[in-house]
Amino acid sequence: MIKLCDRYECTGCSACMNICSKGAITMTADEEGFLQPVINPDICIECGLCNKVCPIITPVNYMTHKMHSYAAFAKDLSIRQRGSSGGLFSVFAKWIIGQGGYVVGAAFRDEHTVRHIIINNLHDLFALQGSKYVQSTIGHVMKDIKLKLNDGYKVLFVGTSCQVAGLLNFLRRNYENLYTIDLVCHGVPSPKLFKKYIDYLKEKRPNFHSFNFRNLKGWNCNSNSSSRNPRTGEITTEVLYGYDMAYFALFINSYINRECCYKCQYAHSKHRIGDITLADFWGIGQAAPYNHDKAYGISFVSTNTPKGIYLFKEIQEDIEYEERDVRETIELGGNTQLEHPAIRPKERDDIYKNAFNNNWVNFIRSYNLPLKEKKSVTNKVINKVKKIFHL
Repeated sequence: MIKLCDRYECTGCSACMNICSKGAITMTADEEGFLQPVINPDICIECGLCNKVCPIITPVNYMTHKMHSYAAFAKDLSIRQRGSSGGLFSVFAKWIIGQGGYVVGAAFRDEHTVRHIIINNLHDLFALQGSKYVQSTIGHVMKDIKLKLNDGYKVLFVGTSCQVAGLLNFLRRNYENLYTIDLVCHGVPSPKLFKKYIDYLKEKRPNFHSFNFRNLKGWNCNSNSSSRNPRTGEITTEVLYGYDMAYFALFINSYINRECCYKCQYAHSKHRIGDITLADFWGIGQAAPYNHDKAYGISFVSTNTPKGIYLFKEIQEDIEYEERDVRETIELGGNTQLEHPAIRPKERDDIYKNAFNNNWVNFIRSYNLPLKEKKSVTNKVINKVKKIFHL
């Protein structure tokens, strides 16, 4: 009987499911809500392809990749405003689509489900923009990517490093028309927990319309939700505070990562698996002057392969960029996952058990999380006075 990698090592990349021509492997949610591959022994012919494409059992060799890092942002302000950072992903995606190619990335399919989709027009690009702090379902998109590549189309794939690794192993050959972007990942939480969180927000807000992990109008980490007036159709947006923003606090403190994230083999500052690496350039300007407006975000971008260098050169007329030391964003910006995986906290031992055995508020109360509270009108006035008089 074929054995797949241990569930605590599995990244959920779905390469094994995509490669199985007999459909013997399905991705099934475990008790925490993370997708794990399950083999149907009645269908499996024990060909071993699943082991050959598993990046844990058969790791991808990417140690020849060399990082060259930059701070960059899109010259088009509207692009920066629609992204979570400097808008570099959108600029890369526009170039690929302009070449008649396809872009593959994570999109909300409803208010609580994120999965990878494939697009080839700018109208659909909005769905791929913005942060999504939950594990995306890959589904069978790898098969679609292979078909497009075999037909000669350029394809840009963006995802976590383990998703890039899964795709590369699934393809089993180097396609010159494939470009990959790996995101500096802080870990992936469970879709099941994210659904519980969204259900809590919907219960408090009967007219709930949508949720955003990050404000797309500025460079900050304020989660917000939108409500639709059932009479007028008007949509209003509010920043979330207290228990309503606790999901982000759980994420940023690494409490709810998939187990494999705490021993991620792709967290390197010298070698990255994608042709391009993208992240927020937190900490920019602290080590050396940075004479650009940071209000709408700055992207950390590194070129890691000849294809990455080529792709970066093709978009340079549409961006402002300058070379920066990667240590700047690691040491001063907190992008430590460019150097090592997230550190597993003791709270991870029972956090999912507690989450699914309690309502949202009681669950959050059992942890000492730094929850941002809404400032009163009085405090806002005091802060404005302090700024005016430089107090």
